[in-house]
Amino acid sequence: NSKIIISNLKKACDAKGENLRSLFQNKDPSNTGIVSVSDAEDIFNQFQPDLSKHAVITLTRTFERDNGTFDYSFLLNYLRI
Repeated sequence: NSKIIISNLKKACDAKGENLRSLFQNKDPSNTGIVSVSDAEDIFNQFQPDLSKHAVITLTRTFERDNGTFDYSFLLNYLRI
């Protein structure tokens, strides 16, 4: 369930003192709200083992756009961060 995975992501970020918005913005210097799926996976993989490989796949598929990009602005809005 993606809601549980997103909740686990937030908990993992809080536990590690990471700011998810900053992590994405570092990969998005033009501030478009979009990064490559590969960049999103790299960010999420920083939170293993708190997020499993399956959780990373689920997150990327949930917010992936048709052109192979990841719309992190929707994720951040969902998390209200």
